[in-house]
Amino acid sequence: MKESDVGGEAGKKIARLGIKAVVLEDLPERAGTKVFDNRIESTDPFRVSELKEKHVSETIQLLRKRFGNQVASFALAPQGR
Repeated sequence: MKESDVGGEAGKKIARLGIKAVVLEDLPERAGTKVFDNRIESTDPFRVSELKEKHVSETIQLLRKRFGNQVASFALAPQGR
């Protein structure tokens, strides 16, 4: 993915936080599904293995179940979906 933009609730929430860009560089050493949580001080992503191979709608449902209904999420769909 070269670039993307976002609107909706997630876009509004990051704008209120003063975040203007999220940049992800390089490939990870190991492939896997990872989550960033802006409520914690660490910027390191953590693995959430139950999200692997899920469709975006399923991913959002699982994230809301784990983190609460007020969560705003961005999900990158696997290629071809």
